Amino acid sequence: MNGLLNVIIIIGIPIVTLAIIYAGFLFISAQGNETKISTAKNIFFWVVIGSLLILGAKALAVAIEGTVKDLTEAPKSQELTLEENSEMYKLIKNSA
Repeated sequence: MNGLLNVIIIIGIPIVTLAIIYAGFLFISAQGNETKISTAKNIFFWVVIGSLLILGAKALAVAIEGTVKDLTEAPKSQELTLEENSEMYKLIKNSA
């Protein structure tokens, strides 16, 4: 799943870049024409929405993957180390 998402991001970034350049070109070439300016704004808006969806999907996938890894990993054993001068060590040594 993560590999597919990486491919989508690799393909999507150049498309987003080209779409932003195209929207900028439409802004410049509009020369005050309200219809063309409206079209450029609309294209720019949807490009931003699309790029946020792609990045949000990646962030969500990373968060889910991290949570699943944390839940499925075996808990690390905690070893009890006894120092020779501790009370517990003296009790164990005297009882043996």
